[in-house]
Amino acid sequence: MVRPTEMEPWSGVRERSYRIGNDLAFLRTPNGDSVEDRLWPFDFIVQIAFTSAAINLPEKQQEQYVDRQPIEFDAIKTKIAGLVKSGIDKDGFRPQFEDLRNFAILQRLFRAALNGNLGSQFPTLKLAKLTAETAGAAPYFHTKRWNSSMVGRMQYLTQMAELPENNPQPWMQREATKLRACEWSLDRTVETGSDQGDLRACQFGEVREAAMGACPAGADGRSAGCIWRSLVMTSNALAKVQTLEIAFHVLDDLRQSSGTDCPALAAEKQQIVKR
Repeated sequence: MVRPTEMEPWSGVRERSYRIGNDLAFLRTPNGDSVEDRLWPFDFIVQIAFTSAAINLPEKQQEQYVDRQPIEFDAIKTKIAGLVKSGIDKDGFRPQFEDLRNFAILQRLFRAALNGNLGSQFPTLKLAKLTAETAGAAPYFHTKRWNSSMVGRMQYLTQMAELPENNPQPWMQREATKLRACEWSLDRTVETGSDQGDLRACQFGEVREAAMGACPAGADGRSAGCIWRSLVMTSNALAKVQTLEIAFHVLDDLRQSSGTDCPALAAEKQQIVKR
């Protein structure tokens, strides 16, 4: 029996879309006093999203389903913005809102720089020095296991690809013989927080075409082919990203997030950790 579809209304806030330009307008606060200007760069919304499982998906994929196109109340969008602005001003939350706005602007700047959108001559690594120099201006709270790390993802993927059930094809078995050396290099990199691990051992570009073909569109992301595709794609960007993760102490976060006081790992990761 199929249960009725379940939906839930909730309010939310989203950063507005923007374009990076030479005039850096995407970083400048509007000078106007309209509601839209006063709430820049955010949109405050009320929406309805499906919260029940998508019954037309395979059972394994139902658990991962997220409604990415919720129903928004466009007709009252302007009224919602006005109420939010009035509430901010009436209840004295403008200083907190300005802090939030400034944080979003800094995120835009750092995101653009780290993605290479500010040009090849932009001294991206100096942002790490700037971060260190300004440390202490605001309290820092370490958020365990929420910080994303490509080195950490590569560690996970090598462990997954090493499992016998995840290398059924001859080319996978051949490449699997390289995984131990790659694992050692990754462990060394995380342990030292430096480039002492030789990540040349983690290059799998030779099998890129085979890996792409092993994970066609619509395939289960947990299949052997898709694990190898993810591993190959991650390895391609690893050398560049590793330098940034070292400079910005992402690997220190990764190492600190491996303590015994962390929440339990997801079920599919537990078997790897206990291996």
